[in-house]
Amino acid sequence: MQGRELDAGERWLMRRVSSFTAVAVVFALVSLGLWWLVVQAETRHGVMLHESAWCRAERAARVAVTRIDEAPRARRRRPAPLPEDTVSARPEDVLQVFEHGVAPGELLLARVDAVTHDAVTPVALRDPSVLHRGGVTIINLWATFCEPCKEEMPRLTDLLAQGEWGTLVQFVAVHVRDNTEPRSAYDAVAALLPPATLRLVDRSPESAEIVEPLARRGLFRGELPVTIVLGCQQRVRWLRFGAIAPEEFPQLRRAVDGLVAELGTPRCQERRRATRPSAPLVAPTDHESGCGDGRCDPGELDRCPGDCERCGDGLCQPEFGERPRSCPQDCRRAPAAATGACGDGVCEPARGEDCRSCTADCGCTDLERCQALGAGQWKCAVDLIE
Repeated sequence: MQGRELDAGERWLMRRVSSFTAVAVVFALVSLGLWWLVVQAETRHGVMLHESAWCRAERAARVAVTRIDEAPRARRRRPAPLPEDTVSARPEDVLQVFEHGVAPGELLLARVDAVTHDAVTPVALRDPSVLHRGGVTIINLWATFCEPCKEEMPRLTDLLAQGEWGTLVQFVAVHVRDNTEPRSAYDAVAALLPPATLRLVDRSPESAEIVEPLARRGLFRGELPVTIVLGCQQRVRWLRFGAIAPEEFPQLRRAVDGLVAELGTPRCQERRRATRPSAPLVAPTDHESGCGDGRCDPGELDRCPGDCERCGDGLCQPEFGERPRSCPQDCRRAPAAATGACGDGVCEPARGEDCRSCTADCGCTDLERCQALGAGQWKCAVDLIE
């Protein structure tokens, strides 16, 4: 059976049906594409809302922590550095008085020897038993060949006797640039010195331990004697190059009186900071808590009388924390047969002793930290608050 040929009306109808079908298919595809785009947009919008909420929560938490931490952070701010005076280099300015003081620099790191009737014991100048932080210290550099040094000693003795300052003022004589045996040198001038004089000697070449730090700060000009007065903050407040003239002693007494009067003022309150341990430590027990623990540790001699009242009784008691550094009056250098080992009271870098391997002899004070120099070497260095 042969198919019938479509007439014109039927062909027109077929074309219209095909066109409508094509349009419907295109419309369906476009609708499907738009629906997919809307779904993707809604998904991204939800993700963005979630991330925005998380960011707002994190920002709010950060602001809250910052506000909580503002007060402690303000307390942790380092105090402004103290103003400092300048030493005059003019030759005619042999006597100088400083309102704010001059920091002695590396002088506090000097290692010298303490001279007694029966021994010459190594000691660090920064040790509280030598330089009494919180008090007034008069340092006098002298030598046996220096006649002006000997001439002014009786006047210094009279000054200390008349001042009646007691333990608030310490007189420290430092024997420098002199090869005379230290005990013989001090025995020769014993009658001229104040009774409670702390006798030191610098036996390094050209007394470099004492002289070089002073020279770098302009506090030494090459001649002796030199008299330096340190205030409660261990800053130079009064300086005299050469022998003190008789008419200058009243001025020196007024200066010392003023420094003693400062001891009870806020100026002399110790500026403290939190210590930074070099390694994680076990939480200290009450026995290790510092001042009040019953031990006289390094740095506590002048600020913890309850712990250090045993120091000075002539008996070295290690069980109470007395060591050659913390209590040199009682724990002197070990006998010759026992020297050369950690704990003999002498820091000997040539034997490998340093602040890390032998804290008993080379331990740092509370002003310092034991810092690595490289190649396995360690050294005490002042940790300044500037």
